[in-house]
Amino acid sequence: MLSNLFSEEGLLDRLRVISSRDSYDYYLIAGDLLRGPHFEYAEELLNVLPLANTFAVLGNNDPPELAELYDSHGIYVHGKKRKLGDWNLVGLGGGLPSPQPEAFELTEEKMAAILESAGVDEFTILLTHYPPYGIFDIVSGINIGSKSIRAAIDKRKPLMNICGHIKGEGGKQIVGETMVVKVASAYTLHVTEIDLGNKIGVRDILIR
Repeated sequence: MLSNLFSEEGLLDRLRVISSRDSYDYYLIAGDLLRGPHFEYAEELLNVLPLANTFAVLGNNDPPELAELYDSHGIYVHGKKRKLGDWNLVGLGGGLPSPQPEAFELTEEKMAAILESAGVDEFTILLTHYPPYGIFDIVSGINIGSKSIRAAIDKRKPLMNICGHIKGEGGKQIVGETMVVKVASAYTLHVTEIDLGNKIGVRDILIR
């Protein structure tokens, strides 16, 4: 699971090695791939990852044109439902409006409408850029997460919510019947592994 790459060049060679080993069944990108309009970085990353098993949403800092690139490769899942093994994957990219407007912002109402139309249920793995309200969302002592994502978790009880946005290490927390997994910031050369075996395992790894 990747999030907050911010065009980190050192990450690409390491991901190239991991991908060549067929280490993982799926690769999920939880947003903020780019730092500025560096589309050559996005192209390089998509040449590294196995696109048949890769899914992505945009972060609040990602330009809308990146969605077109993702869509052309069939990996863009914002507002869509896709099969992910025995589960369904639903994506929600972007972030909430902020004092300084960012590249991809959505209101809570828009987020709620997207989640409702996508059909989140107990068989869903929910891939979002923003965290749910009250979980892995504290910045300067304030909860900045999405209340719409939290409401979908409380009401629809998806298996898992994988999110990014907040910089730093990853983590996991059970909320009702849903495991919320915050993905580590990849620009620090950390990624998050999830094992969906009989017992769900989550861990951050430093990729070398």
